[in-house]
Amino acid sequence: MIVLVSDAGPGIADPKAALARGTSGGGTKAGAVGSTGLGLDIVRRVAESTGGDLRIGRSVLGGTEVRIWIGLHGSSPDRGRRGHGRRVTRRFGRRRPKEPRTAAGPGAHPGALH
Repeated sequence: MIVLVSDAGPGIADPKAALARGTSGGGTKAGAVGSTGLGLDIVRRVAESTGGDLRIGRSVLGGTEVRIWIGLHGSSPDRGRRGHGRRVTRRFGRRRPKEPRTAAGPGAHPGALH
């Protein structure tokens, strides 16, 4: 799935810096309080966890265009980063090992041969 966000604002001066966590990508005036830059970083991480990607470019409207590719078909996430993968947990404590089924043992079909 592709999500496209486009605007006619002032744009993002440095797209690479905008994707760096904690860096403001906006061209704010000196002394003005800008964004923390976490929004695009979070969206990028979510997209990458599905096997997708995020790209920043120039909008036909004159501002910024952000394209987000989200994998919907179980694309495997990047296994190189800790915590970005499928977590498997048990709900009811330890599992008991299954006892082997025998024809004469418990769970055998009534019509089974001995």
